[in-house]
Amino acid sequence: MMHIQNKYLKVYLVIFGLFVLSFNSVFGQGGSLTPFDLKEAYLERRAYFERDGTKEFNPSQKAELEGMVKRLELNAPNSYEYHFVKYIHANYSGPGMESLLRAYELKPDEKEVKIALFGYYELTNQASKSKAFAAAVLNRISPLQRKYYQDVLRFTNQKYLVMSGEDDALVALALIRSGQVNQNVQIINLDFLVNDKYKNQILQQMGLPSVPFKGNESNFLATVLKSNKEKIAVSTTVSQKYLSKMAEHIFITGLSYQYNASGQLEILQHFWSENQNYLEKIQLSSKQDKRLYQNYLPPLLTLYKIELLNGNEHKKLKKAIVLFAEKVGKLSAVEEVLKAYEQIE
Repeated sequence: MMHIQNKYLKVYLVIFGLFVLSFNSVFGQGGSLTPFDLKEAYLERRAYFERDGTKEFNPSQKAELEGMVKRLELNAPNSYEYHFVKYIHANYSGPGMESLLRAYELKPDEKEVKIALFGYYELTNQASKSKAFAAAVLNRISPLQRKYYQDVLRFTNQKYLVMSGEDDALVALALIRSGQVNQNVQIINLDFLVNDKYKNQILQQMGLPSVPFKGNESNFLATVLKSNKEKIAVSTTVSQKYLSKMAEHIFITGLSYQYNASGQLEILQHFWSENQNYLEKIQLSSKQDKRLYQNYLPPLLTLYKIELLNGNEHKKLKKAIVLFAEKVGKLSAVEEVLKAYEQIE
């Protein structure tokens, strides 16, 4: 079996993320700021600081976020907004739980606090409680996004699936808790790994010694994947920067990667046969849906490249790739990749 490194595909792998507004757009308005303004400013600034490949903030970023929390505490210490931000700032640690429950008491109908509660109960292995909030997670996404994550889980045969955080891992967990998908796969949430108890639980299940995660994310994943290569898949919604320490050993097998995957060609052929009709008929209109569904392109392009190298010109697959690339707004980029593949001798 010939393994093909996917160096041409990095441009297509996207993370379905939050739209980040300018920090100055909030603090430049003049006049007094409401607790809501301060909460939104904190969340926007925190999202702006987040970087691919790490869950760590640098010292100046930490200090700025800490100052924003203190400002909220001074202005509205008993508000929903302060307690919600205090929980987020605690970064999945125990001290923030009391604040999250208080925020829920103050505004039980707020979608963001319901989603946060779902995440916390999942983090702390309280599935019986998290089920009550699964709908809040699923209701914030489109039917097509829900179908995408159903497919991610449907095509995952490994015991563990690594996902990035709120935008993908919580959706997958909500689908599992609501009984809509394969319940045999265990989600490893990179956001949750900053919590030492959660991290050590995962490592103990895998029979591995304690390994630092925060600020050491790529090395952590390299250790885990090398030790459990047949049991772990990594969603393609996870930034490739997390996989930088093992790039030559990671192979795409659909909507996920595997370490030193055997039978890649057969796996991708099955992925194509299962999705061919669906991708031909699907209609995508929103930018969010198009961005997420771009993740179908790398496995199909990889299959086409392998087929070419094996002497098979798969015209039907090529036509389907071109048509789908047009649907997701990546036609010109995909045509360049196809041209490069076809020039390989």
